[in-house]
Amino acid sequence: MRALVSRLTGTGARQSLIAITDQTVVSGTRFAATILIGRIAGMEELGLYAIGFSIIILISTIQEALLMSPYSVLGAREGAAGRRRFADSIFTLSCGLGVVHMCAALFGAFLAPALGYADQFYFLIAIAITVPFALLHNFARKMCYAHFRLRDALFLDTGVTVIQITGLVGLAMTASLSAATSIAAMGVASAVPGLVWFYSNQHSFVTRWKRAWIQLRQNWAFGKWILGTQQIRTLGGSMILWFISALSGVAAAGVFAACSIVITAANPLLLGMSNILEPRTAGAYVNGGHTALARIVRRTTIALAYMLGAYGVVVFLGGTNAITWLYDDEQLRDQAHMLMVMAFIVLLRGLMLAPSLGLRALGRTKYNFAASLLNLLVSLTLAYPLIVQFGALGGAYAIFGGVIAGSAARLWFFARAMKNG
Repeated sequence: MRALVSRLTGTGARQSLIAITDQTVVSGTRFAATILIGRIAGMEELGLYAIGFSIIILISTIQEALLMSPYSVLGAREGAAGRRRFADSIFTLSCGLGVVHMCAALFGAFLAPALGYADQFYFLIAIAITVPFALLHNFARKMCYAHFRLRDALFLDTGVTVIQITGLVGLAMTASLSAATSIAAMGVASAVPGLVWFYSNQHSFVTRWKRAWIQLRQNWAFGKWILGTQQIRTLGGSMILWFISALSGVAAAGVFAACSIVITAANPLLLGMSNILEPRTAGAYVNGGHTALARIVRRTTIALAYMLGAYGVVVFLGGTNAITWLYDDEQLRDQAHMLMVMAFIVLLRGLMLAPSLGLRALGRTKYNFAASLLNLLVSLTLAYPLIVQFGALGGAYAIFGGVIAGSAARLWFFARAMKNG
């Protein structure tokens, strides 16, 4: 009994609680933004916003894979001076990444009218403004997690939430809410707390490009498979959304985005656990080898199975009424089938969280890439015929089919890696 109380009130449990709370704040912001845009601006603007948001997430995965994940895992093996140099390099590279993608979005904005997409000029300008600040915010929160300063991450993300939601409400009250203005509000919300954090920590970073390029080459050896894995995972959902928009219309993409709220609502648990488990699984393997790693993977998977199973029951019982009320759109009342498919996607992804991080801790990141590549290929193979036949529901089934294939492959790879050492 004493051991149980200690486990529930110990440092690890408190860190997990803060991490989940922080991710609740982050995902709650996305949840609220989706509802406000869909309810006030309509399904077409929601579909366009979802496409823009998916572009920003794709760019963020580059930062995550090549900069932040190597720092979390490899940085833990460095001494204080080495970790300081590591942090300098990834900050420099994050700035460069933001500038490059901002310029790319600006180029697209000025090219759009010539290609017949003049209506998307301001939308692409908003993305250009938002990208560097979104990367700054992500850099700051991931640094907080890498150093287990979880309360700082929570404070940072709360600031983003307050500013973004206030901005969206203001836009709604002035009848100015659209996909473009919503993306711009995200940029402003990321900029203010991010710049405050940087000002408070600027003494910790020195820009040295030569050292940064050397570090990037080292990170590439570790992070290339993580980059491929995350890009594939993000592309899977994004390309399905783009296919739905092209084959069934932007409004259908909006319906798909609205139903994806089932996935968004589970993100506080999954992403919160991922943020704290990445450095923890790496530490478990370094300090306790395969035995400790197997223990943390097994315990995490069992816990997530119970929690996500209960979540699926909630979606089955009340999901349809919930999204119909949230978006005030009666066409969503016919989406119970899609909501359940989304719930099964959440369950399978959750069960694969710990094995995926386990493979990363073992240094077998190419196995995660292979499983995610299989996931993407199956999803894309299924996408066209299913979307043509069933619309947005077909897109959900395409993702589900890919997740089944990828999950089976990831489990097999993890079992093989643990057996072979």
